[in-house]
Amino acid sequence: MNIGFFVVISMASLLTSSPYGTPSSLPSDQGIECQNLMSVAWSGFEVSVAEDHDAEDGVPAHCLVRGIIDDEIRFELLLPAPDAWNGRFVMGGGGGFVGTVENQLTWLAPDFLKRGFASVGTDTGHQGTAIDASWAIDRRDREINFGFRAVHLTAETAKTIIRMHYGRDIGYSYFIGCSRGGGQAMMESQRFPDDFDGIVSGAPAFNWTGLAAQMVQTQQVMYPNSADLSAPVVTPEIRQLVSSTILERCDAADGLEDGILNNPQDCDFEPGDLPRLMEVMSNRLIFPWNCWGKQTVCPDPQSVGSTCRCVAALRSYPDCQRCAQDNHSRSFLGALGCLVSLRSPASSARRSA
Repeated sequence: MNIGFFVVISMASLLTSSPYGTPSSLPSDQGIECQNLMSVAWSGFEVSVAEDHDAEDGVPAHCLVRGIIDDEIRFELLLPAPDAWNGRFVMGGGGGFVGTVENQLTWLAPDFLKRGFASVGTDTGHQGTAIDASWAIDRRDREINFGFRAVHLTAETAKTIIRMHYGRDIGYSYFIGCSRGGGQAMMESQRFPDDFDGIVSGAPAFNWTGLAAQMVQTQQVMYPNSADLSAPVVTPEIRQLVSSTILERCDAADGLEDGILNNPQDCDFEPGDLPRLMEVMSNRLIFPWNCWGKQTVCPDPQSVGSTCRCVAALRSYPDCQRCAQDNHSRSFLGALGCLVSLRSPASSARRSA
């Protein structure tokens, strides 16, 4: 299935719920200046940075606001100058497990400040890298923040600060995200449909459990020996070989040999089209696994002995072809996953049963 863009437009009225963190008194006729936002007695969050930035390197003058919600949800809000604000607010999503304050609008629509939009991003309530989930161990509260709560609270908090800073209401609010950010967008549309008037969800990663399981399976294929994580099965040399073989076969299919496949799904490449792969591995004198999961010297990639059965399998493996099709993938990596399943007599017995 091709993953494209999913757009949700909510027609709910603005201001149907009270803004998060509204202070006890609102300005009557004008907004609060940037540097004074730190002096406000906010409820539910703190502002740690509020500073004016002059126009520089094509970025217009703006107010930078950083803060924290409920002790762990960090955010960064960018506010155009009052006379440049277009009355609209856009929140940008974050990718992977986020872990740092991220606003995907900075690369999806990098001219948003020039166009007068106020925008915010969040770390979703924890610190780490986009591929690190150790923060979630025994912390159900962080899982909930990452899952949906942090985006919602950050949106409410940003709206509150925007209203206070400009001294007037927001005309329209939007959310834009891709990958995990796209998943955040879809979660917002389902749980908090009043947060945004328009939502753009690009390549939404919303089946998070399924994606995590897929990542684990991929790593098991790439590192079949869990005691040796020094190098993956698919080395840089092999990746280059796969790339050049695919381009050699399919580059001209779109009428132009330019090193680009306009539609990779139209390429009829199969893993069995890689006889040179065995030559590469033969030159290295090591095949990453044998049928018992240990590294084995394979002096002759043509041999069909028990120690090199997996090498031979890559040349003519009907079981792997079937396995790849069963997993809705005819990819090289899918074939490698099937080869891993061939490596023990027990798995062979299960397949023939």
